[in-house]
Amino acid sequence: MQTWKPKVTYIAVLCFLFVGLANGVSNGEKAKIKGVIATRTGETLVVSTSSGDVTVVLTDDTKVKKSAAVLIPGLRVTVEGVGDAQSRVVAKPINFDSQDLENAEAIQAGATPTKQAVKSNAQNIAANKQANHNAEATAANQVQTASNKQEIAANQEQIDADQQKIQANTKRFSERV
Repeated sequence: MQTWKPKVTYIAVLCFLFVGLANGVSNGEKAKIKGVIATRTGETLVVSTSSGDVTVVLTDDTKVKKSAAVLIPGLRVTVEGVGDAQSRVVAKPINFDSQDLENAEAIQAGATPTKQAVKSNAQNIAANKQANHNAEATAANQVQTASNKQEIAANQEQIDADQQKIQANTKRFSERV
């Protein structure tokens, strides 16, 4: 009656294998991936493939047509390498087509003005927020100033009334003497 245990074990092993494949390449496993460079940070690339994103590490042993500087987002590449302990692919050769490089460069050229516009817009938004904050603070100060002026006027009326009482009392006491 324990026929379910082998089935559960088999399913667990399959799940483990699929999770391992989804997260990258096993340590020491040879890999060949085809995809488009999504991002690059220093010597690390994220390559988008049909089965998901794969992290690729560049080393001194990585062979690249021209130079590693041409590995830019948007470039369609084929990477051969070996998996490391962090489920990344340590690249050996990275190949790409010259036309794909031209296309990626065109994409980057088009993206540069957009990046500059985004940066400028972010600066303008920050400046506008500061200006709005300053305007709100100024409006609050104006309200407080108006309130203070009303209090000053009320206090001045009270001072005038008190001075009249003082004069009246002074006159009354000076008449008695």
